[in-house]
Amino acid sequence: MTTRRTFIGGAAAGAAAFPLGAWAARPASGGVTFGVVSETTIGTPLPKNPALIEDVLRFFRSKDVNAVAFLGDIMYTGGISELEKFADIWNTVFPGGRGKGGSKVELLVVTGDHDAFGWTNCWKDVPKEKQKAARFLFEDNPSKVWNRLFHQEWEPIWKKEINGYTFIGVQETRFKPDVDAFMAKAGPTLKGNKPFFFFSHYFPAGVKCGFPHLGEGSQTIARALSSYPNAVAVSGHSHIALTNEHAIWQGAYTHVCAGSIYLSSADFTYENMSSVWHPTYKKHVMRIDESIRQQGGALLVQATDTQIKIQRFHSQSGFKNMLGPLWKVPLPAQPGGAFCYDKRKTARNAPQFAFNARLTVEFCPNGHEELNPVLKGKPCYCVTIPHAKTIKAKRSGESCRVYDYVVTAKTAGKDPVERKVLAVGSTLPENMANVDSKCLFLASELAAGQQIRFTAVPRECFGLEGKPITKIFLPQTGVDTAKK
Repeated sequence: MTTRRTFIGGAAAGAAAFPLGAWAARPASGGVTFGVVSETTIGTPLPKNPALIEDVLRFFRSKDVNAVAFLGDIMYTGGISELEKFADIWNTVFPGGRGKGGSKVELLVVTGDHDAFGWTNCWKDVPKEKQKAARFLFEDNPSKVWNRLFHQEWEPIWKKEINGYTFIGVQETRFKPDVDAFMAKAGPTLKGNKPFFFFSHYFPAGVKCGFPHLGEGSQTIARALSSYPNAVAVSGHSHIALTNEHAIWQGAYTHVCAGSIYLSSADFTYENMSSVWHPTYKKHVMRIDESIRQQGGALLVQATDTQIKIQRFHSQSGFKNMLGPLWKVPLPAQPGGAFCYDKRKTARNAPQFAFNARLTVEFCPNGHEELNPVLKGKPCYCVTIPHAKTIKAKRSGESCRVYDYVVTAKTAGKDPVERKVLAVGSTLPENMANVDSKCLFLASELAAGQQIRFTAVPRECFGLEGKPITKIFLPQTGVDTAKK
C-alpha cells in the first residue's frame, strides 16, 4: 500500500511504460495533430514551472505535432519579462517555429486573466510609467511585444488554417474580442461536418468543468458555438483535473477542458481542496492538501474529419503516464450522444471498497497535521479511508475510479456531521493512485463521551455511490468495531 508520505515523495518519479505506443503522431493521410497546454503561469512561486513548460514542448516535439496551443494564464503577474521567459523556452524547443525535420509547428496562444490582470491586483500600486514598460496589457504593448517575441501579428481574435483545418483563438475579455461580430462574419465558412477548433481561456456556459467559485462560464462563447455541431471548443481557466470525466462534453457542440499543467483544482466545498484566497478556506476543518493540488496534465489531440482522439498526459511524471483512457470522440456532436453527461453517467459503475477494507480512527487530543492551521492543536478525530477500487464498466469500457468520499460522523443526540473529501489519488494516473485518504472531525462537533459511528461512501466523478463501510468508535475505552 502506498502511504501519503511515499506518495508525495515519489509521485513525480514513478512512471509506467508508455501505454499507447501505437499512437500515430501524424495521421498517414489528412488530419491534424496538436498539443494543448493551459495555466502555465510562468513566474509563479512554484519553481518547477519553467522546467514543466520545456518538458511538455519537447514531448510534443517528439510526437511531431502540427501545432501547440496555450490556452491562457501563460504569465503569473502579466509582466512582459515573464512572457519573454516563455518565448525563450518556445524558441529553444521550436527554433523558428520548426519541429523535427524542419516541419512547421504553429504557436496558437490565447490570453487569460493572469495575463491581463496579474495575481491579486499586483499592479495596483505600480506607477503608470512603470506599467507602460513592464505590463503586457498596458496600452499598445501587446502588438509590439507579440511581434518582437513571436514574429506574429497580435489580434483580439485570430483565425489560422493548419492542414486544411480552421483554428480560432479568442483573447481575454480585457483585450476586447468581439466574438459575436467575428462569428457573424466567419460563420458561413465554418458550416458543415468538418470540425473547426475554437480556443479560449474561459469555458462556455453550460458545461460542468467549472466550479462555483469560477462562475457559470461565458454565455457569449456558448451562444457563438451553439449552432455549430462541428465546433470543437477547448478552454482553460478551470484547472479541472484531467482525471475528472466532466472535462469532456458533447451537446450542441464538443467541449474539452485543457486542465492545468501544474495545479489541479476542484469545487472548494471539498474540505481538503479550498484555496488560500477563497473565504471558505477559513471555514474548513482541514487544510489544503497540496499533494492533490500540485498535479497537472496536458493534451495530445489527433483529429480527422469524423473523429478526434485525445490523450491526457500527467505532467509531474514526465508525460509518461496517462491520466485516463483515450477519448475517442465522434464528430460532429449530437445532443444525447456518447459524450453527453447524462448518457455517460448511465454507462458507468460506482467504485467499491475491497471486501476486507476497514476505516481506522484515531483520537488526536493535541490536534493533527491535516487540520486547518487556524485550528492548530484542537482535539479531533482522524478517519483514514482506504483507497476504493476501480470498477470498469462493461457496457462502455470506462474505468470508473474513485473521485471523492462522503464521510459522516454521528453521535447520539446530535445531527450527523458530513464532510466531502477529494480522494488523495484522484488527480494522479491510476497506476499511482492507490493512496489512503483522511477526513477530520473536531471533538467539539460531536457529543462528548458517546460512541461515534463513522461512515465513508466512495463516489466516482459523476456522483455514483459505492457501498459504504462503517466503524463504531468508543472514545471512553478506545474500543471500536467495523462492519461492511
